[in-house]
Amino acid sequence: MNLNKFNKSKAISLRIIYRPIKKNNLIEMQIIVGPRDKNKVYHNAQERMETFFEEMRDKD
Repeated sequence: MNLNKFNKSKAISLRIIYRPIKKNNLIEMQIIVGPRDKNKVYHNAQERMETFFEEMRDKD
């Protein structure tokens, strides 16, 4: 999964990854928070996004 369009912000010992998405004149924020370990937070973000998309497919 490509997370290149996500922005990131560092705070204390957490890494926050976020991406604004414009839908129907609204702006949604996808936010993923994880430990400061760069590789781990990106791995967690990828897993969460995959789970989210699987859940969305299952709802159809």
